[in-house]
Amino acid sequence: MLRLASLTILVAGCSVGFYGPAPAPARDLAGVDLVSAVSDLGGAVEITLATGSFAKGQQSGGDTGSGAASLVRRADGSEELRLGADFSATPVPAPEVVLTTRAAIGAGGIDTTRDLDLGPLGAATGAQHYALPGSDGGRRNLFVYCVTYGIDVAVARLR
Repeated sequence: MLRLASLTILVAGCSVGFYGPAPAPARDLAGVDLVSAVSDLGGAVEITLATGSFAKGQQSGGDTGSGAASLVRRADGSEELRLGADFSATPVPAPEVVLTTRAAIGAGGIDTTRDLDLGPLGAATGAQHYALPGSDGGRRNLFVYCVTYGIDVAVARLR
């Protein structure tokens, strides 16, 4: 019993605390250009610029799509569009991947002055990457577009 009382007194006399340098105060990052900040660090970080999920295209009849999409600025400064492993779209003839500001492409077709045609869809399902030829230019509507029939198969609104 004496041992237990001695242990209790010994433990009660100990203080618990963490010693070392104090954490740095939080910084307000409002107004900070994070892209320039990353470049200043050697550009070794990828930045996700926007993400979204595919849904039925506006003029697509029975065609549709699902899954994730993201627009990424790679460590080298180039931009890339990524379709997630969960991506799926109705198989159609001549599917193109198009990034645009337009709400729909439809029968009017791809407008090379406003739309970025990233090329043919690699596969109807699965993860895929498409390099942008330059900046996305603020384009945030991503389409799987059927050139043959002029229909929007699927669209992802990237935010």
